Amino acid sequence: MTDSDYESNLDEMERSNLQKAISEVETALAVSTPGTRPFFEGFLQNAKGRVATLDKKIKESHERREARAQEQVAVAYLAQKEAALSASEKETYSGFLGKEFFTKNDFRSLEKFYANTWERLSESGKDEMSHRIWEGIRRDEYTFSELPKSVREKEMEQAYKRLRDSPNELGSASRIPESDRVDFIRAYEGGRREEASKILDRESFKQNMALTSQNGTGRSERAAAALSDSNAIIANVSDTAEGNRAKKKKTSSEPSSLGDLDLSSIDLKDVEMKDSNGQVSPVTARAEKSSEVVQR
Repeated sequence: MTDSDYESNLDEMERSNLQKAISEVETALAVSTPGTRPFFEGFLQNAKGRVATLDKKIKESHERREARAQEQVAVAYLAQKEAALSASEKETYSGFLGKEFFTKNDFRSLEKFYANTWERLSESGKDEMSHRIWEGIRRDEYTFSELPKSVREKEMEQAYKRLRDSPNELGSASRIPESDRVDFIRAYEGGRREEASKILDRESFKQNMALTSQNGTGRSERAAAALSDSNAIIANVSDTAEGNRAKKKKTSSEPSSLGDLDLSSIDLKDVEMKDSNGQVSPVTARAEKSSEVVQR
């Protein structure tokens, strides 16, 4: 459970206790005396205001959780599309895709990946890596020339392929001044790799290289597209399974039941569970505050 999920659970517990307290106070208000009525009314105003605030926080938390789950599905799908990678390499690549950008802390794993695996990525897979490499540069995590040697060499190759294209194919790189593009291409074609690397440190490259994927979509759109594709596959598999179950039902004397459902392929690790008493622990401390107010 992430910190935000834990906080959301606290908010839900507090909201549940406030709703119970509000119900009890509304009952008390109905039979209260004029002298105690202002106290009950004041509490109800404050409690309902707090509930509205919690409702907003809980809704936003659920939206973030859903977006995170969709991103995880998209990342897993993109990794599985890299058919030339082994299972362990796909797992490593999936970990890279889960990041918005790289930092120097990623250098060791990046150097190993670029040296041994990068060549077997599809062009779209290489593009995903480039986007995160350059996003780290834009966020001042490192400069291009500070990248590990294997990463630097492969990304220079990618930059050369992109910058030598016609202006209509450059995408965001079209905003790089012609003089900077020419300087880099001449240095790279002349075999002057150190010079080419230093040229890529220029601000124009930092701000405009690999802002999006080559087809012009950003990270969220790429995730949505991958999610849509994977959902289509899941739907197709589900339709096939349903058809098979229907055929089996015609030839089987066994009654249909929940036991027919095959849940072996479903990952339930992120499903929030409660114990037999309906408790979600250990988050009661904050939620009890509202009840204490009523008791006082």
